[in-house]
Amino acid sequence: MSGPPPDGRLDQWRSAGARARGVTAVDSLAMRGGVTWIRMIEDGFTFWEAPLSPAGAVAPLGDALIVHDGDAYALRVIGRDRALRSLVRIAADPPPVTAEHHDAHIAERLAAMRESQREPAGRELAAIPREARHPGFGPLLSNGVDRVWVTVALPTPAGAEPATQLLVFDETGSLLDRVLLPRNERLGHLGPAHLVTIGRDELDVEQVRVYELPEPLRGRSTR
Repeated sequence: MSGPPPDGRLDQWRSAGARARGVTAVDSLAMRGGVTWIRMIEDGFTFWEAPLSPAGAVAPLGDALIVHDGDAYALRVIGRDRALRSLVRIAADPPPVTAEHHDAHIAERLAAMRESQREPAGRELAAIPREARHPGFGPLLSNGVDRVWVTVALPTPAGAEPATQLLVFDETGSLLDRVLLPRNERLGHLGPAHLVTIGRDELDVEQVRVYELPEPLRGRSTR
């Protein structure tokens, strides 16, 4: 096959550095889209990340890398010699993606877009078949030296306030803490003593928030 299919899925490597995520390359070296949905249009193709599809990521952690493939429910810390230094697993069975989870995820993605984009994007996302189970992890954010924040992609338990769970690791790959952020905020920048997130308010205005980090979560910085 010389090109992508007229309609369907395609695994695709993509950059998650400065151009794609609005952060510097040291924050996240690469991200692999687990499922990219392709639709043929008159002058080419449209590409969409399938809702709740697994996507892997890699980020620097001192003289090592922290890696996940989005679907295995495990994080690996790998040294320069490619030796496995540590392994962290989520103590949970992969839950199925229900219609409620699927619709809520699409609503969150649309809320992060400009109002003019939401109607056509909503039609495209609704046409993509639903994934069978939730991915384990999402984007990583690193200061390049001794701190990495990892997004946990599991759904918020029923009855709980919607939130995004993040795991914070030090340079040895040891888990320091679990942090909850509002669901409509995404990781933006990690400094030595602060975390920057980006989101949109009810008036569709982009908001940037700066959180001061407690002492145990602070790290050195390459900036």
